[in-house]
Amino acid sequence: MIASALDRRNSAASRADSPHLFARRLIGTLGALVAAGTGTAPSHAIVLEDITGVWLTDGNEAAIEIKSCGEQRCGRVAWMRDPVGDDGQVPTDRRNPDPSLRSRPICGLTIISGLKPQDDGSWGQGRVYNPDSGKTYDLEIRRTSPEILRITGYVGLKFLGQWMDWRRAPKDLGTCSKTMLQSPKR
Repeated sequence: MIASALDRRNSAASRADSPHLFARRLIGTLGALVAAGTGTAPSHAIVLEDITGVWLTDGNEAAIEIKSCGEQRCGRVAWMRDPVGDDGQVPTDRRNPDPSLRSRPICGLTIISGLKPQDDGSWGQGRVYNPDSGKTYDLEIRRTSPEILRITGYVGLKFLGQWMDWRRAPKDLGTCSKTMLQSPKR
């Protein structure tokens, strides 16, 4: 649901683009290393990307609210398309590796933590938790336009990670508490 695309590859088309994406990232990394080795600095100031707001996940199954948490950024599930499961119950964090946390509702759950500003204006060194699998991944977020965030989840090596785009949520989307109260039991 929330980050389940991190557990599978985006699509055959994005896999076909992977060598090109890898090459672009490699060239960018090599350019940064050359610049660092020569002691030169970028000719312009880096502007930190504003990633705060409410964003729909790639399948529009949930919306994540990203906000300031001190100097870092964090995010919680703010809305779910299906806030009540097939059994009529509110979905819980049932796959959490810690049994004492499995009864927590997913709506309202903090799933993004520790995002720090990066030298290139993006946010990285964070973590994203996927309640669908109970797994946690390293995380980088880049803003590709005012309405789109590129979310990259990875384990260890970023260039081997998987990405998805989240779109800004409409202002009238609602919140977990409102949708859970309004949703009919199945």
